[in-house]
Amino acid sequence: MTDILKNQPRKIPARGNGGRQKNTPGPIQLSLTNFQNNKPSHLMNMITKFRFSHLTNLLLICITAVSCQMVDMEENPVQEENIVAKSTGIPSSSPVIYEETFEGSEPLYAYVKKQLSSEHSLSVSSTESLRGKYSGRFELRRNDPKATENGKRSEIYFPQADHKNRWYAFGLFLPADGYATDRNKDILSQWHQLGVTTAPMSLRVQNDRFLLMMKINSATATQTIDLGPATKDRWHEFTFQVVHSTGKDGAIEIWHNGEKILSRNGATLSDGPLPRWKLGIYKPSWGTSTQTDTELRVAYYDNIRMGSENATYQDMIPSQENIQGWGLDVEEIQSLTLINGLTNKPAGTLADGGTINRRSLQTERVSIRAEMTSGFQGSILFDLKGPKTNSYIDNKAPFALFGDDSNGKYYHSGGLPLGDYTLTVTPYAELKAKGKAAASKTIRFRVVDEEVVDSALPTVESVTMIQANTNTEWGKITDGAQLDARDLGTHKLTVKANLSASFKGRVLFELTGASQKTSYSENAPYVLNNYSNGNYSFGSGLYPGSYTLKVTPFLQEGGKELQGVSSTIRFSIVDGQISASIMPTVQSLTMIQANTNTEWGKIADGAKIYAKDLGTHKLTVRANLDPSFKGRVLFELSGASQRTSFSGSAPYVLNNYKNGNYSFGSGLYPGSYTLKVTPFQEVNGKEVQETPTTVRFTII
Repeated sequence: MTDILKNQPRKIPARGNGGRQKNTPGPIQLSLTNFQNNKPSHLMNMITKFRFSHLTNLLLICITAVSCQMVDMEENPVQEENIVAKSTGIPSSSPVIYEETFEGSEPLYAYVKKQLSSEHSLSVSSTESLRGKYSGRFELRRNDPKATENGKRSEIYFPQADHKNRWYAFGLFLPADGYATDRNKDILSQWHQLGVTTAPMSLRVQNDRFLLMMKINSATATQTIDLGPATKDRWHEFTFQVVHSTGKDGAIEIWHNGEKILSRNGATLSDGPLPRWKLGIYKPSWGTSTQTDTELRVAYYDNIRMGSENATYQDMIPSQENIQGWGLDVEEIQSLTLINGLTNKPAGTLADGGTINRRSLQTERVSIRAEMTSGFQGSILFDLKGPKTNSYIDNKAPFALFGDDSNGKYYHSGGLPLGDYTLTVTPYAELKAKGKAAASKTIRFRVVDEEVVDSALPTVESVTMIQANTNTEWGKITDGAQLDARDLGTHKLTVKANLSASFKGRVLFELTGASQKTSYSENAPYVLNNYSNGNYSFGSGLYPGSYTLKVTPFLQEGGKELQGVSSTIRFSIVDGQISASIMPTVQSLTMIQANTNTEWGKIADGAKIYAKDLGTHKLTVRANLDPSFKGRVLFELSGASQRTSFSGSAPYVLNNYKNGNYSFGSGLYPGSYTLKVTPFQEVNGKEVQETPTTVRFTII
């Protein structure tokens, strides 16, 4: 059978056990070899007790095998790829943080990052599989270019561990025709600390033997522990439980093909951060002139799993039923607090649609703080757009839009100019906006500088359009309303202001635009034109055109007149040639899986979509309109990806479409998005814009 390219669409097969017997843990077996001297290493006759999360009073045999050979150097940390998705999520109750079965349409696109030397470095293969039909095929050739600054490798790696007790498991197949015997070591799994040159712990193969190599720090000798033969053309199932620690509480247990082969306590970590787990092929000697016995390394991996401290051995067995974990949940933002930059004190909760009044705060120097639980150890990304833009990552509480000095003073970066803003705030599991991301919180707010209004002052509750030819109410009008003259049925129109029934005073009307009029209405009903005995006057009426109406109530109290709160609305009357019934309207939006040109389903405002359900990042969005619509559609995407485009013909899509094939641009990776869709159609030689449809959705 031939290998299948990883981006080739295929059906996900039903899962079975592949005719393999279920393995169960066997007795502890220990095998140590000092490979420099080719002699059995010394065993320390020390028995200690260690407690794993699911075991109590387990006796562990401490083993030390010292080797004086040269340590292979792992690369210093390099900048991570920005194109890889940040995260996906499953319920926090699951003990499996991550699982990759290679049965989906696009494996390893979320949560995991890649360091690959060439196009052949990683593919999906049907040649071998531990469970299901597919596995991940890793290939490294001696003449491959470097994948990182100082290493030829075909590796994937996971976010930095956030707990010292972790489980790791995978199936490994070494083909005889692609993995010849070699005197030089290959690294097939390692736990690498950022900023630490040598991985403190790694699984290697040398002369067809599996080795666990440990190099805790420069002061300790390299320990080489023989784990048994690396038999070709068969699956090896490895399960590790590791307590990552620099002290005596560190420990490691290893199972191979259902048999526990190692229990060891003591340090498993160098001084520094918790490690990242890496899988794949890294051959350090190919970065030098060292002679090797082979020019090619091929290895297959399947059912890769990472477990939390709550996992058990049964959860991790690679040949067990698939669980499909997709990353630990990250805490979401509880609320956003407005900070007065003058006093450095909270000024209330800022919600979507809120207003920041600089005059009431007595300063323009403000900040916004994201409220998280006290135990949150990740980072927060603030993305502010508007008259002032700011993108800022805060790595330490309190988490604020412009940062702080950790001593109670919030920075304000000069304050916020007047205008409308959109703020998206996203928590991440790791510092510097790395690792898994929680759902973003997006709010829209306005910064104003207005006189503080006494809540006791009169306020216009609403405005009603009156058909004066019949003295009937046509309906309420709001700011931005567009009215059709044919629906109104007449130009003999006036406007009524609705106030509290207890209001006693007069109302000032100021109309500008296609018609101008300024008048006071002294008694209820308060109208733009006169009213008498049930009859509304209309003056010159309201013809098609654009209008602005400002309505201000004045209260008579204690012999004094107090001005109330003005209300301003802008509205237009169109010429009657456009019926509201034929105005273009987006009926719905559909997510398209562009890798297979199929509909995934409709998306609504506020939708949360799991990346594992989508199965690919090769996504686009289609706007669904009435089949009779003829025009073009504007798409404006912002958030984790940005794109602005016009679609000139059906199907109307965010990216291009041709001959049944949907394009996806850079695709949609996990993150938060806002999509604004606006239809335009030509009527009587003019292009008419319909009210946009906006949806906010999150891929997690």
